Amino acid sequence: SARPGEATKLLAEDIKPPAGDSGSGLEPWSITIAPRSRLEPSKTQTWDDCIIARSSFMGTVLGDLKRQSSNPKFYMFQTAEADLQRQWKLVRNLVQEPRGVMYQLRHGGGIAGRSEGTGNQDYCSRSWPKSAR
Repeated sequence: SARPGEATKLLAEDIKPPAGDSGSGLEPWSITIAPRSRLEPSKTQTWDDCIIARSSFMGTVLGDLKRQSSNPKFYMFQTAEADLQRQWKLVRNLVQEPRGVMYQLRHGGGIAGRSEGTGNQDYCSRSWPKSAR
């Protein structure tokens, strides 16, 4: 999974439309994180990481984002760091978690799914320390 900060580097060309028609198995949108062609690896020193957006909602969101720019080098999220931190503070207040840190966003799904009986136990076991399981 991608780190939240990776979104600040997302260009229009990183959002890929479906490669196939409905029912082909190739209909999800995708996002490429840290494309090798830019010579800038992700924080974990990997290249060409891919996120597959399997839900129709995310497909709609990504399609809308992609249509915002005809320039492939357009940064999709043009938010200054100070603005991002202010927005994160609002989110923390909204969910009543004043000590929450942004990187937790990429781990919450597995734990939430596990508590609802739908999560992947293996994912949770690898992603969280034993004290958090």
